[in-house]
Amino acid sequence: MVTYAFGNHVPKIHPSAWIHPRADVTGNVTIRQDVYIGSGAILRGDIGEIHINAGAAILENAILQVSPGNSIRIGKNVTVSVGVALHNCEIADGAMIGIKAIVSDYAYIGEESIIAEGAAVRSRTRVESRTVFAGVPAKEIGKVTDEQAQFLRAISQVYRDLAHSYPFKLKEIPLQECIREIP
Repeated sequence: MVTYAFGNHVPKIHPSAWIHPRADVTGNVTIRQDVYIGSGAILRGDIGEIHINAGAAILENAILQVSPGNSIRIGKNVTVSVGVALHNCEIADGAMIGIKAIVSDYAYIGEESIIAEGAAVRSRTRVESRTVFAGVPAKEIGKVTDEQAQFLRAISQVYRDLAHSYPFKLKEIPLQECIREIP
């Protein structure tokens, strides 16, 4: 992990959070307990604020960036999937942002909502709790079922567990240890 101060803004990271060694965290970023940050994730709080609440997961290559004086707020147990781009937005507790989705300026994603893979949530869009949005631009396509909500909670638990196991299980090894004949 690479952490950077930006002026007087220094990241604040809870000791139980796990951040991959190839993730970047810059400036005014707060990462609370049991958070998982994957490889290649970029959290850029140089000219604004980023708040990641307990149990959230920011997966590989996600980009969180703010413009001057703005913020990103990620609720508890949120999953921000691979390759997601977030800019000046708020994601409420238990929501899931699908692979390569975009959530733009001042959008609000309600509790236990799902933003589908590849969706583009436009500026100032408000997604109500337990709603599914998909498409470009993203539009409501349904409500989150009880089974889907249970799935969101299960996925969130997977990443909380990973945040606790990675410090003990991840170790860099030389390439030579991986080279072998494969039948």
